[in-house]
Amino acid sequence: MSDSWKKNYYAIWVAQLLAIAAFGSVNPILPFYIQELGVTELSEVKLWTGIIQSVGAAGVAVFAPIWGRLADSYGRRIMFLRALFAGSITMVLMGVATHPWQLVLFRGLGGIFTGTVAAATTLVATTVPRDKVGHTLGLLSAAVMVGSAAGPVLSGTIADLFGYRIAFFVSFLLFLVAGIIVLTLVRENFTRNPPQGSFWRAMIPDFSVLVRSKELMVLIILVAVIQLANSAIVPILPLFIQSLAPAAGMLGTTAGFIIGIRAFSGAVASAAIGRVSDRLGFKRVLMVCLIGGVVTHLSLLIVNTPMQLLFMRLFAGLFLGGTIPSVNALIALKADEGSHGTIYGLSSSTSAAGFALGPALGASIAAVSGFPPVFLLIAGVLGAALIGAGLFVRKDRKHGAAADG
Repeated sequence: MSDSWKKNYYAIWVAQLLAIAAFGSVNPILPFYIQELGVTELSEVKLWTGIIQSVGAAGVAVFAPIWGRLADSYGRRIMFLRALFAGSITMVLMGVATHPWQLVLFRGLGGIFTGTVAAATTLVATTVPRDKVGHTLGLLSAAVMVGSAAGPVLSGTIADLFGYRIAFFVSFLLFLVAGIIVLTLVRENFTRNPPQGSFWRAMIPDFSVLVRSKELMVLIILVAVIQLANSAIVPILPLFIQSLAPAAGMLGTTAGFIIGIRAFSGAVASAAIGRVSDRLGFKRVLMVCLIGGVVTHLSLLIVNTPMQLLFMRLFAGLFLGGTIPSVNALIALKADEGSHGTIYGLSSSTSAAGFALGPALGASIAAVSGFPPVFLLIAGVLGAALIGAGLFVRKDRKHGAAADG
């Protein structure tokens, strides 16, 4: 394979960064936008916000395996284009909404028809050389984290200067530019392989790939477990910061730095994961990252100041930022040729389920028992993932026994 794959990859990377920035720009302004639409009671704002967020995650969880199956049959590039242009339409619709129920509808449709992470991951895994899979998927995860960090800053600034609706239209432009980049610069050598029967039959997810491979099933479960651990702390972190320094000034800035450092260090870890894995093996790197995640979250039990929390979040990002790229690389190496779309679709579905369950679980436990049980839960979940990876995931094929033991 010539170096032509690099042009493809760089275009996919930029498009994914723009798409995630566009998606990430919605979340921080959503409660304020709902208030602008006429909902003034704070409890109702919280309710509408939760419904809108949940319906989007539910759409991804249900339909990601379907799009993944279609990607294996009709092409991975066209599925990425579908996700990007559907995202642009979703943002326009949300920007012209006049009532929260319309936001629920449009966000739900967005969850059904978008899903850029799974689409981009599948396209990268099937178009780059196999010995570059770990490095390129790590950099792709870094693009996701950078976009997640940049999106809220962009939307917050635009909303303050020009209004909330304009922020949605800027997100539309980001999606549109991303789609144009992929349409004009990305090429895929793909032979369509529609399954026997009708098009509607082709949409049925193929779960048999998991039945045939216990390893792939475990890896997909690991995705859900890791994402649950990643997201369980999200709703309680600002309150935990406040509990550490209740009388401190600039609380919002402090919280912003502590929350943002996780995305920054995670992006660094994702970018470096491929090079480290070339020497150690993906399974070994995954195990080290999970051990680090357990230790850093147990350390939160003895944190007493915001500065200590900042350092723990920095290390948590470095460790947990390497988990998902390692799992995705293992999936790419272990999946049968022609089934990557299906596998990554199922992976995206379980990822969305983990993201949806984590915040609800973390907030509920914190409300009943306080912060420490949440940290113990996260450490326990990551410990279970460590045991599962150690017992059921064999060393990756590209490395010998010296790499993974």
